Amino acid sequence: MKKRGTYISVTLGLLLLLFLYSQFTQPTHISFKAQQGVLDLQTHSFETTPIIGLDGEWAFSWKDFSGQSPIYVDVPNEWNNYKLNDRSVPPNGYANYRLIMKLNPEYVGKRLGFYLPEIGSSYIFKVNGETLYKNGVVGTTKEDYVPANRPSFIAYQPDQEVLQIDILTSNYMFYHTGLWQTIEFGKETVLLPQYSLRLMKESFIIGGMLILAIYHIVFYMKRRNDLSSLYFSLVCLAIAVRTASTGTIQFDLLFPFLSWTTILRIEHVSTFLAFIAWYKYFHSMLHQPLKQSYLKIVIFVCVTSACMSLFLPSSIFTYTKLPFAFFVLCVFIYMTILSVRSVRQGVTEAYWNLVGLALIVYGVLNDILIRLDLLDGMYIAPMSVLFFMIIHVALNAAKYARSYAIAERLSNQLNILNKQLEKKVQERTVKLEKAYQELEEVEDARTHLISTISHDLSSPLSVLKMIAKGMLDGILPLGERKYIDNLYKQVGFMEKLLADLKQLVLMEEKQLSFKFQHIDFEEYMYKLFQSYETKIKAEQLTFVYHSSLEKDKRHEVLLDPIRIEQIFSNLLSNAVKFTPPGGIVKMLVWRDEDTISFQVKDNGIGFSEEHIEKLFERMYRTTPVRIEKNSTGLGLAIAKEITKAHKGTITAHSQPQKGAKFTVTLPIKKTVQ
Repeated sequence: MKKRGTYISVTLGLLLLLFLYSQFTQPTHISFKAQQGVLDLQTHSFETTPIIGLDGEWAFSWKDFSGQSPIYVDVPNEWNNYKLNDRSVPPNGYANYRLIMKLNPEYVGKRLGFYLPEIGSSYIFKVNGETLYKNGVVGTTKEDYVPANRPSFIAYQPDQEVLQIDILTSNYMFYHTGLWQTIEFGKETVLLPQYSLRLMKESFIIGGMLILAIYHIVFYMKRRNDLSSLYFSLVCLAIAVRTASTGTIQFDLLFPFLSWTTILRIEHVSTFLAFIAWYKYFHSMLHQPLKQSYLKIVIFVCVTSACMSLFLPSSIFTYTKLPFAFFVLCVFIYMTILSVRSVRQGVTEAYWNLVGLALIVYGVLNDILIRLDLLDGMYIAPMSVLFFMIIHVALNAAKYARSYAIAERLSNQLNILNKQLEKKVQERTVKLEKAYQELEEVEDARTHLISTISHDLSSPLSVLKMIAKGMLDGILPLGERKYIDNLYKQVGFMEKLLADLKQLVLMEEKQLSFKFQHIDFEEYMYKLFQSYETKIKAEQLTFVYHSSLEKDKRHEVLLDPIRIEQIFSNLLSNAVKFTPPGGIVKMLVWRDEDTISFQVKDNGIGFSEEHIEKLFERMYRTTPVRIEKNSTGLGLAIAKEITKAHKGTITAHSQPQKGAKFTVTLPIKKTVQ
């Protein structure tokens, strides 16, 4: 269901993109309607509308290049749709189209230009009697007529306000006749880039399709059993050939020795034969059996049409397009049915194929409605075909990637089997090396701990030994109180060091018990402040308490009050040790959404930020000054373990000579294991 929703979303998104392109992309020109062979542009400004379409009523003289006795016909249109003496104009013959244009005087002498689309099927373009362009050879008979049909841009600088445009055209071979597309007129600086953009678009399509064709042919040469690559390369090649024979970039530019009729034959034959490849490619992509009877019908129709294009005159074989288009429509419907069947069978490619078919259907319907003046917008059939090809390129790329992934996976599995024993040996070697490294780290840590403890115990023992020796030698009096106090302090320091070390070991091994209680944090912290206030003031320090918690609200936290007081006492003790008399110690309490915090802050000697990472390690001291303060180096490590047991965090921030601040953050009403 998720995949189906993805396909539907992508389809709707691409259809919406085509709709927006059709409806909101600005057309290359705005059509101006001539009346009775006259187009009045005397008030028109090419600054606001730089390109216009020369549509409307043109003077049309059948079999008369002089333009005498014309009738007025709608342009663009094919002349075999016109009526002359209540009879349709035949497709073969010659005629003159004439249009009088009245320009705005300010554009006399300015650089303007004409874009001449395909005109069926040879013509001479004149302005005020001056021949500006010839396409093919215009003739009054088939024998002296040479067809050509290439769009062109013509720069023109008018020297007067009134322009008489004459297009002398003849046709004896092509199924399109006369001015069946709009002629554009406007500023050269705008019209020429539009013409160049057409060239760029066609170059992109031709180059892209040729690259894809070469790529898939090479892939087929490497994997002869994958015929779908060959079929797809032929389809890409046919699109490139058709684009090069029907657009602005035509074969006669690339191969001047080719006649227009030869180019037309190449276009038709490549299209018919490529349709066979397209039919086979669809079957291989949809994983559907190829019915030989249907394949024979497709081959017969395509080969017959190709032979007609090769051997019959162009005046005949060009009319095979309409019946062939009907045949393609029938095959298109059949392919849609096969795609639906493949979708039901779970073939992923079939979903994307239906997406591409939906885009083509929408593009063709859009262009038909625009052609019939039932819808405004841009032609998007070429864009929908491009999207269709991109989808199939992506499908082929995914197929090749899957094949490569399977081959790579099998190769990897084979390598794994071949190197299984070696890998096991390597894994065990790595494990042994890792275990040895861990043992070395443990040994280094043990050695460092023993060395640190020995050093911390040697100082008070040396003091004890020195005092005892002095008393024994009679140098120090036995009843001197200050020496007895010193002895007591040194013994107390050793006792505290051993007690802290024992408590830290118990916590790290999770053997120390905690008694958690639901405590009102505001009331608890304020009582701690009160209990230590007298002691802090006795050290000639100012002790300040500040809480941002709401006083009339209970802030319940699950904690062990004795252990949290131990953290607080340690932090407060450090602040007192390293803050000179007259300094300030602050106790701050606040709450966030899911946590509650307290902070002990002082303005003492502080320490540099480089010590923060190791500050909470065992036996770590920041500076010699701190060592002189009889710090065991275990208080912060114990505080960290207690905080961790409460699922909280403890952080430190400081700068030298600007004090330090330690923050403990605890979760609110969170179950603690």
